[in-house]
Amino acid sequence: ETRESVSDIAFASGFTSIRRFNEAFKTAYRQTPSQIRTGKHSRQHKGDKIQLSLMILPPYNFASILSFLKRHAAFGIEKVTDRYYERHVPQHNSYATFRVSINKKQDALLVDLQGFKLQQLSGLLITIGRLFDRDHNPDHLPVTSQGKHPGVRVPGCFDPFETAVSIILSQLVSIAQATGKLAALIQRFGSILDKKDVFRFPQPEQLMNAEIEKIGITRAKADAIRAIARLVHEQKIIFSYGADFARTRKQLLAIKGIGPWTTEIMMMRCFGDPDAFPENDLFIKRALAQHSVDENLWKTHRAYMTNYIWNQSRQNLSPGKKNG
Repeated sequence: ETRESVSDIAFASGFTSIRRFNEAFKTAYRQTPSQIRTGKHSRQHKGDKIQLSLMILPPYNFASILSFLKRHAAFGIEKVTDRYYERHVPQHNSYATFRVSINKKQDALLVDLQGFKLQQLSGLLITIGRLFDRDHNPDHLPVTSQGKHPGVRVPGCFDPFETAVSIILSQLVSIAQATGKLAALIQRFGSILDKKDVFRFPQPEQLMNAEIEKIGITRAKADAIRAIARLVHEQKIIFSYGADFARTRKQLLAIKGIGPWTTEIMMMRCFGDPDAFPENDLFIKRALAQHSVDENLWKTHRAYMTNYIWNQSRQNLSPGKKNG
């Protein structure tokens, strides 16, 4: 159980008062947060739902972040449309679900939750906020970032290990090929949570000795996945937004099969480094060579420059091309 107070959870959930939080919660769950916390009538009904708001600082390019997450969606775990992001979260042998959409008039992300316990809300909303880069202040970016593609954000992740594996699978192949291999890995090594194609992503201990080559990837990629799975399992690499960026980069680059591009994408999405910069990325090199962006203006925030360039490049890309 969490030690967070009801007031902490209420404010983290986007409510401006405990009274409004209690009213919304009771409407959704037919009991107060205190009743659930003390164990009174704590069993949730399967149909129970609640909607919370997470305030954001405009401008916020929700369409671009949805587009990115849609291209990289994990089979059986995520569903992304042009309007919302949806994810199934394992709960013992079952699962809960959340969906994120946007209310532009209120400058807020709308989070619809089903099947979660009160004790999970605080941590869950923090993770969702990181996935959608909710806490970023656009004023920290160059004025030029508000031109053709205002409101750039850096897509984070919900499950850092899952995202790290998907990044390794995306090396030197198209996005379509990478997501296909990710689906194969989930189906072969993951756990079925529902016969309607709902899966739990395989845990590090399941992959660190697995014959991952059997999904049709190179030995180098399989070795890299096994290596990072073992390091995570042994807690030698800990996915944390408070990580020592320099030390973590060194750890990742020491893994055979993980080079600078892979490392920087992981630092960007799995560790929240705002200055992560995959400088050998094709589109980054092209933009810098053509002087379409001034790297000096983005110092300390080059992860945002990277996504700004990717957003621009998407307009001229044919379906299936890699990166971004």
